[in-house]
Amino acid sequence: MGVVSSRHQMSPWQRWHQAVREAGVAVMLHVTASLYVGGHLRPDIFFKSIQELGLEKYNAVFNKIQQKTIAKSGPAGNYDIAEAALNEDFDITLHFRLQQHVCGLAPLNSHPWYNKRELENKLYRLNKLRNEVSHRTVEITEDQLDEKLRGLQELLFSILDHVDFLIDDNCLSVRARVIEIIQGLSEESSMDECCV
Repeated sequence: MGVVSSRHQMSPWQRWHQAVREAGVAVMLHVTASLYVGGHLRPDIFFKSIQELGLEKYNAVFNKIQQKTIAKSGPAGNYDIAEAALNEDFDITLHFRLQQHVCGLAPLNSHPWYNKRELENKLYRLNKLRNEVSHRTVEITEDQLDEKLRGLQELLFSILDHVDFLIDDNCLSVRARVIEIIQGLSEESSMDECCV
């Protein structure tokens, strides 16, 4: 008798949570790294250097845990946000906060944040989805999981389409990673991982 993979032993809800977390972070990291306007300054230093942002606003936007994550993520100058954001503490919520304030997106509460076709709204929906799966647990069937995974992939690819348009980057490696994560957590792939 063979060994059943740990992913196969996960419930559909657990696999859904993992898909949102892993695939969502992969896409959010790409968005943050691609659109970050702080150059080689660490986000806290950049944020504080902008008059309309400043220290008071920084403290209001980022909680203490997020501030600590940012502060320890790399040197204040000669900073590489793409490398720093590989740290597992850079979760979807931290990426979303950075994107709202230091990635050149539309001002908060402006039209793009409410228009489902705009990048800002899609990022908002991904962050909201992350919050939903992180703060509650419900039972779902394999069919519901497959439907949710298809919807997640569609949302993530739509976000990447926006980034591609903005910076002329086809995001192939990120798309491949999203597919790998989602297929690895779907019912069919989980069954294929089972050795008899």
